[in-house]
Amino acid sequence: MSQPSTQSTQAVHEKLLVDPAQRDADWKKEFFDAIYDAAFELNDPQVLTGPDQFGYFVLKFPQPQKPFQAVSIDLVLDHCLDHGLGIVINPRPNAADWVFTFGNLWARRAYGTFETFVPEPKQPDPSVERQIMVGTPSEEFVPFYARNTLRRFLTEKVKLETPKVMMITDPEAAPDQSLAFNVFREECRDDQHFGAIMTYLRWFLPGHYGLVSIPKDAPFVERFFEL
Repeated sequence: MSQPSTQSTQAVHEKLLVDPAQRDADWKKEFFDAIYDAAFELNDPQVLTGPDQFGYFVLKFPQPQKPFQAVSIDLVLDHCLDHGLGIVINPRPNAADWVFTFGNLWARRAYGTFETFVPEPKQPDPSVERQIMVGTPSEEFVPFYARNTLRRFLTEKVKLETPKVMMITDPEAAPDQSLAFNVFREECRDDQHFGAIMTYLRWFLPGHYGLVSIPKDAPFVERFFEL
């Protein structure tokens, strides 16, 4: 774990001066490289609720020539993952310099990058017979901190008595590995309610993870495992 770097803070500040329309893949890589150990100041309160109703740990640029206790994303990453938080950089009314979802932080912890490669979505031809494997996701694919956070969300917000998960592997699909939860369209108030839950679940996952739903009467519905 590295010490917070004020040089990285300056690099982040300079990157944020670039017009959003000019921020290409190289810009993003350099920005992510700099921001991970950049020195930030804590906010009071430390956690804010975003307009999406998720909790975000707040980091701010330090004030010039004023002493501050330096922290970095590197230093608070585990805390955020353990508490189901994202991170917001320099929030303002109706805006922020940058927002990291829980899925971004999970990706950084597990894969060393805030944004993982997302393949072009591909749906297999339903008329062609293919082999699909279902089972429980490994500890590596869904670590304990992610399981705890997902379980808490599904219990407290979706009101599932026993949240469950299933890994679905389909070599003909893209992505070829997806998670399914025991959130069934048939049990939601309407399609809008179901869609909102799936959108919220997406916030928790790294970008390259698939998220699918299955019908309540699917033949392999008994293959769900408790989170």
